[in-house]
Amino acid sequence: MHLVIRNRRMHSVTNYFICNLALADCLVACFAVPFQFQAAALQKWLLPHFLCKLAPLVQVLSVDVSIYTLVLVTISLDRCYAMLYPLKPKLSRKSAFILFIVIWVIAFGSSSSS
Repeated sequence: MHLVIRNRRMHSVTNYFICNLALADCLVACFAVPFQFQAAALQKWLLPHFLCKLAPLVQVLSVDVSIYTLVLVTISLDRCYAMLYPLKPKLSRKSAFILFIVIWVIAFGSSSSS
């Protein structure tokens, strides 16, 4: 993510999609894996009570973001459009960022309801 942000040549919509996936994976690595590992290894929850609710929420949120980014709209449709219509303008950065916001809102809505 750092390379894409810092390097101007890496500023493409496809790389932004990959950064969105990387952000979702970082959330899993930071919030879900350590807490769930501790609970599974010790067979009890020793951490603060709010983390008992937060860890599964973040885990489902990040998985939903990954699924929505990969399958529903973004990477699949972007690549398909680029292959079928190579001479037409691609998805703009502004449209991509709007898609990211929509994906995160839908993922948060679906993860908080479960």
